Amino acid sequence: MKKLIIILLVLLFFSCSTEKSEEGIKHKSEEKRNFYSILLEENVDSLELLKKWRPRFYRDGNSKLTLIEDLETSGFKLFYGMYKNPLNAWTRGFEFYTEGLISEINLFENYNHHKEYYSDFLFVTNYQNRPAVYSYNLISKNIKMIFDRWGKKVLNLYSGPDFQNYIFTTALTFGRSGGFPYITDGRVFHYSKVTRQIKELEKFGDGLRISSQWNHPDTFHVTFKMMDTVNSSNIIEKDLSFNRKGNLIDSLVSVHNLLRDGFPVDYVSTLESELFSKLKLTISSLDDSLLLGFNVKGISHTIFVPGKMINIRLSNDDENLVFKTKFDEFISQDSTKSTYRIYNYSLPERKLTNVYSGKQNLSYLLYGGLLFYESINEEKQIINCILMKSDKKLFEISGPGDCGIKSIPLVYKN
Repeated sequence: MKKLIIILLVLLFFSCSTEKSEEGIKHKSEEKRNFYSILLEENVDSLELLKKWRPRFYRDGNSKLTLIEDLETSGFKLFYGMYKNPLNAWTRGFEFYTEGLISEINLFENYNHHKEYYSDFLFVTNYQNRPAVYSYNLISKNIKMIFDRWGKKVLNLYSGPDFQNYIFTTALTFGRSGGFPYITDGRVFHYSKVTRQIKELEKFGDGLRISSQWNHPDTFHVTFKMMDTVNSSNIIEKDLSFNRKGNLIDSLVSVHNLLRDGFPVDYVSTLESELFSKLKLTISSLDDSLLLGFNVKGISHTIFVPGKMINIRLSNDDENLVFKTKFDEFISQDSTKSTYRIYNYSLPERKLTNVYSGKQNLSYLLYGGLLFYESINEEKQIINCILMKSDKKLFEISGPGDCGIKSIPLVYKN
């Protein structure tokens, strides 16, 4: 292992503290757990590095610069941050990149280079009138195909909590017949950014519906419903659970009688209920408005907005709360106008921003410190990206057809 000299510069006090070790000089507070940092610059002159970078972070009291000297090369590396989560470190690096402070994002784990996969954002768009999975590189802005196969239209794409593992469902055809939905050749696939491999997890065949979602950071749940070919009053339901790497960990088959039980409801994820418990979140309806009360890090917050709650998410650094509402406006006895809104609430600043407002119920996704959300532009669905910290819009993802975070508008047709 290369010998290192590590000098921790706490920007608020500009002080340093070191101690001897067999492998060089390491900072006393360095822990055995993994931490992640962003490389700012390499230079043979340590004083030149400090002179250049230290004033830029003077007001950033929560930040730390770490200067490392490699005794074998006599060069110096200046790092930013010691994050528990690599995605949070990458987000900070991406922020530096958009500000022009760095020309590329170099992520390090315990000051050793750590290959990052966050710069590739996966989404769904049309290819030859067939929904397919594509990747948009947030740095180069290049788009490349991940999955497109004849006879396998992508129904839904599900991002894993680590944004390195993805699961998506496909079908040959889909539609409605006799009041019931149907799909043919329903399948489930897994994709890994790390291995760049796609593997088929399950071939369900013909049935009524596939519903899927992440129920836990490491558990993905898939439900497939189909009619019982022996007794047409029964619906057979197959429930499968996979870990984030696509390995089957549980399976269950159940039978529901339509006359006695009705059509079986879809599986409900516990992630949102866990969030309610974590935040001590309470939601009260006052006429046509919504009152949210919650607690983060011992600080109470209250938000009052029009409409009803659809869903709510918390960023993994606990700095932003994003939620979607639906407001129904009475037009006439037979007419109601619905407006959907996506809000971004900054916990440190207690600031609420209405990110999206429209008549379509569109999706959003929290991606570290970034918020991706869909909108309609010239009758096409596009994907927008903002930096949640500042509400600054960074870019749009668009194509010849619709683009979606999870799916794109599909017309029931073969």
